Amino acid sequence: MGAGGEVVSRSLRMVTEIARGRGFESRPVHHSRRRAMQAIVYIRTDPGKALALLDEVKKLPGVKFAAATAGRFDIVARIEAADLKALGDAVVSKIQNIPGVRCTETSLIVE
Repeated sequence: MGAGGEVVSRSLRMVTEIARGRGFESRPVHHSRRRAMQAIVYIRTDPGKALALLDEVKKLPGVKFAAATAGRFDIVARIEAADLKALGDAVVSKIQNIPGVRCTETSLIVE
């Protein structure tokens, strides 16, 4: 895992600790009782690569929606995972490892 992955992992641990302190917990999803964790991932790509990378992002497991955008980020994606660890792994191991992805910013969906 590169330096970016370490930062994301450290951030996820911090968010998990804060959430636990407030009475929340991360645990496996039981679809009959609980919804999976969801996040919006904002992706910045190398210049001219957004449309080609969009197809790759759409094929990743857990990606429910992805679109090329104009503005600060080149692609925005909504992803779903069983728990916070799986969500972090999807961003760090899958999205950030696509050649041409420069950086990501992740926002957890809370409701």
